Amino acid sequence: MINLLRRRVVKPPGFCNLHRKNTSDWENNFPGFRFPLLQTRTILYPQFHYLSVTNIRLMNDIQLLIDELVKFRDARHWEQFHNTKDLALAISIEAAELNELFLWKTTGESEQVDKNKLKEELADVLAFTLLLAGKHGFDVKEIVLEKIRKNNEKYPVDKSKGTAKKYNEL
Repeated sequence: MINLLRRRVVKPPGFCNLHRKNTSDWENNFPGFRFPLLQTRTILYPQFHYLSVTNIRLMNDIQLLIDELVKFRDARHWEQFHNTKDLALAISIEAAELNELFLWKTTGESEQVDKNKLKEELADVLAFTLLLAGKHGFDVKEIVLEKIRKNNEKYPVDKSKGTAKKYNEL
């Protein structure tokens, strides 16, 4: 029997305080944070049979990150600067700063990049990406899984394994 990935889709949340014995780092760093009360429906994704369990907490963590970014942004009245175009440009600019860490380095030197700088630049790219996804109400997990599904069709294993050719060159 094929294991099916059960995907939970979060509907607009109400808020409640959750009290657990095992708290996550997130809860320890943000005491008193109110977690969304999830209302869910289940969708089956047989093409992702290799993912046997969906971590609903991960999905919740992504939304929590978006919520924290929005709270940070709104406290500074920066929403006026966060239109779709400028968020997309910010992602590109931050990705260029990430690339700068590797500029003029050999492959070996690139593997020895300063991990703290790498984390900072990745966080910048991810932050603007999450803000853009949140602005449009996208479910990050859903759009990534959909992209994997499309790439599975464009790059079948038997044709693409071990090659860097683009799908139209396979």
